[in-house]
Amino acid sequence: HHLRFEEKRCEGTSIKTWIVLDESSMVSAKDVILEYICPALGVIVANIMFSAPYKSVKKAVAQGFLGDLNPTPWAFMLGNTCGWVAYSFLLNNYWIFFGNCPGFLLSVWLNLCAAKLQCQDYRVKEMRRSFVTYLEKQDADQSSRKLEISNNGETINEQNQNGADKNAVTDWASLALQVTTQSKPAPAPHEKVVISIVILWVIILSTVSLGKDLFSQTTKEFIVGIVVNINLCFFYGGPLSTIATVLKTRNTTSIHIWTMTTNTANGAFWTAYGIAVQDYFISIPNGIGVLLGLVQGALVFLFPRQVTDSKADNTKVPPEQSAIEEEI
Repeated sequence: HHLRFEEKRCEGTSIKTWIVLDESSMVSAKDVILEYICPALGVIVANIMFSAPYKSVKKAVAQGFLGDLNPTPWAFMLGNTCGWVAYSFLLNNYWIFFGNCPGFLLSVWLNLCAAKLQCQDYRVKEMRRSFVTYLEKQDADQSSRKLEISNNGETINEQNQNGADKNAVTDWASLALQVTTQSKPAPAPHEKVVISIVILWVIILSTVSLGKDLFSQTTKEFIVGIVVNINLCFFYGGPLSTIATVLKTRNTTSIHIWTMTTNTANGAFWTAYGIAVQDYFISIPNGIGVLLGLVQGALVFLFPRQVTDSKADNTKVPPEQSAIEEEI
C-alpha cells in the first residue's frame, strides 16, 4: 500500500491526515501507455493499413480491368478481420473490435470488386480474342482470293463478291452472338478462395457458438485465437516472398515503403498491447510482423532501389488491346 498525506482546513483549524491507497486503484503512466495509448494508435494505424488498396481498386473499377493487382491477400484479409472481430466478441474488447471491424467491411467490398473485375477481364479478353480471330480469318480469306485471282488472271465476278459479302455478314453475326450471349462460363478463381475462407469461419463460429455447453469460455477463445493466427500466417507470405525477391535481385523496388511502415507500426502497437494484457494470441503474431517489417527496412538501406522505365500498373495497356492494334 501507499500512503498519501493530506491537509484539510475545517473552521479555521488545520487537520492533517494520512490516507492509505491500494496499489490496485492506482494507474501508472506505463499502464496508460500500454493499455490505452498503444491500442488506440493500433486502431488508427490498422485502419490506415486496411484502406491502403482503396484508391488502386477504385481506379481499377473505373478503368474496367484488374491489371496487376493481386486480390488474393484481400480474401485472407476478410478471414483475418472476421476472426479478430469474433475474438473481440469473446473478450468483450473494444480495441480489437474497432481495429478490425472497418477492415472487415472494406474487405467485403474489395473482394466483390475483385470478383467483378476478374469476370470482366475474362469477358473482355474473350471478346478481343474473338475479334482478333475474325480479323485473322478475314485477312486469310482475302489473301486466298487475291491468290486465286492472280493464278486465273480474272477478277471476281459479282456473284462471288456477293457470296463473300454474305459470309462476312454471317461471321459478324456469329461474333456478335458469341460476345453478347457469353455462353461460355467465366472461371472464378478468386470467388473460390473467398467462399472457402467464409465456409471455414462459418464452421468455426457455429461450432463455438452452438456448442456452448461443450466448450468453456477459455476453450472458445483458444479455438478462435488459433484459427485467426493460422489465417494471419498467410499475410506473412507477402513479406516473406518480397524478402526472397529482394535477396535474389538485390533490388528493393518490390518493397512498398508506406505499406511496410504502416504494417510495422501496427504490429508494434498491438504487440505492446498484447504483452500488457498478457494475450499471446495478440502479441506473438504481431511481434513476428514487426520482425519481418524491420528486416524489410534493413534491406531498403542495404540495397538500392533500381527503378525501371515502365508505366504504372493501372495505366498499362492490356496485351489483348495491343494485339488488336497490331492486327488492325
